[in-house]
Amino acid sequence: MRIFSILALFTACSYHHGLGGDAGSNGSDAAPIDASNGDVLVTPDTKPACDWAVHFDGCAHASFPTTGMTISGAATLTTNGGGMFGGSGVSGGTTYVKSDITQRDGTHALLVLVHSLDMSGTLVIVGDKPVIFASETTIATNTLIDASSAQGGNTGPGADLVACTANAAAPGVGTSSDGGGGGGGGFATVGGSGGTANQDVGGAGGTALAAIPAAIRGGCPGAKGSKGSGSGAAGGNGGKAGGGIELAAKQSIMFAASITTGGAGGDKGNQAAGGGGGGGTGGVISFDSPSITFAGGSVIAANGGGGGGGGNAGFTQAGQNGVASGSRANGGIGAQTGGRGGALATGAASDRDGEALGASSAGGGGGGGGVGYILVHGTVVNLGALISPPSTPI
Repeated sequence: MRIFSILALFTACSYHHGLGGDAGSNGSDAAPIDASNGDVLVTPDTKPACDWAVHFDGCAHASFPTTGMTISGAATLTTNGGGMFGGSGVSGGTTYVKSDITQRDGTHALLVLVHSLDMSGTLVIVGDKPVIFASETTIATNTLIDASSAQGGNTGPGADLVACTANAAAPGVGTSSDGGGGGGGGFATVGGSGGTANQDVGGAGGTALAAIPAAIRGGCPGAKGSKGSGSGAAGGNGGKAGGGIELAAKQSIMFAASITTGGAGGDKGNQAAGGGGGGGTGGVISFDSPSITFAGGSVIAANGGGGGGGGNAGFTQAGQNGVASGSRANGGIGAQTGGRGGALATGAASDRDGEALGASSAGGGGGGGGVGYILVHGTVVNLGALISPPSTPI
């Protein structure tokens, strides 16, 4: 009886508190609730046992395979259409069921149903919609799951949605010979402003969402830098946003790995004084299970990309892609260095902005991209994972 009471109390505490703490924490829980002192314990809503998932209708998608899925090699997943696994180390097709589903908010996702999921290899995910892995029993992973975007490389699953038009970053302005930098994308936090070059104003950063996303989705892109009016000038493209992924399990999740939905860095302005592109935001990472354990040394990151450097006659760099750590992505070095991307809430807010510089023949740096969301639903034990940005309970 004593063991049961302690377990019940711990479960109630975990639903009251998320992983996020102050800016310097790695996501440890707040002080526990003491039910004996009169704290109210939350009773879950009554609903069918099959309707267990937060973001999709579990009753409509209840045909799980009977054999567990394993990923033991260097695997890939493309979410377009009905989805396709590639690479090596993915167990046979009878161990999973893939389908394009409608989430509770009406948007689409690729749903991968499994009896259980054991991941010891690597998995890189790209495509036009986010992905949800849903297990009838357990999920255990000690691998790298990469749903990020990269400048000139992969686009994370479900990144750069049409929905981002409502909070979009603004491109740099170009009326003189020097281009303004593009604004960084905004999502969970605002993006940085692009740098101004002479009379050419940098674009405003994207704004933050007013509410937590109601579905698994990707983040929002950075804006393009201006080319100015100089001969041969060209602004850098904005960085793509990170993608969206959820791990959901009816029994438990044991996470001892790294997962990232980092945004891409903004591209550099060309050497004829083009403005740098703004960095893309981090995407969404979600965990949904009654029992969730984050092992020590794990990394869970949805960080923004750095802004691209402004162009001039010398060396110019693209912004750094969002990194799988608690550090900000660096802005690209150039005539004006791009703003750093968002990560853990440390440092001055101006670090997200492209530098403002009134020099001639020099493009403005792009603004850094804001952070994405890390969502958690369930009882959580965090044994020392690094979580950037801090998680949000749902």
